[in-house]
Amino acid sequence: VIQADLANPQDLEPIAEIAKGRSEEEVLILSIGAVFRYTAPDFMFLYQPNVLGQKTLVEKVALPLMDAGKNIRFVFWSAAALYGNFDAPDYPLPAREDYPVNPTNDYAKTKLEAEEWLLHYHKHHGLWVTIMRCGAIYGEGATYAMGNAIILKLLGMLEPIIVGSGKNRVALIY
Repeated sequence: VIQADLANPQDLEPIAEIAKGRSEEEVLILSIGAVFRYTAPDFMFLYQPNVLGQKTLVEKVALPLMDAGKNIRFVFWSAAALYGNFDAPDYPLPAREDYPVNPTNDYAKTKLEAEEWLLHYHKHHGLWVTIMRCGAIYGEGATYAMGNAIILKLLGMLEPIIVGSGKNRVALIY
């Protein structure tokens, strides 16, 4: 386990070196590193992990691994918050991929900028990118732990969690 600040290039270099030395040709980078607080105290509190963190992860890990001959798959956990209030009159719900973005808070604005940077790396460096705009399904009184729970579930380390009243304090797997 390597603890790292996504926005600190020196923290990420050891991760790239470890991955370079492994025999696998395919590397999946699943980035959910972010501050999940729509009402964070200031813009830079969100900008550091949500934008600079993604850029640094690409520049210090993904691109060097590509240069070393690895096939990189970069999956970014963005946010449905990019759509704002889902009130575009000419677009029906449920929203599709062509639904217009309208970020209404700093959190969504930083996620959108991160997406734009990742698409830049795709266009100019050939980085294979998938962007997931997952909806917040936490419910009333829930905590921001869904990302961790989904990863643990995918790794087989957590049983499904079924949510009933919406007043629980755990993540929802659906």
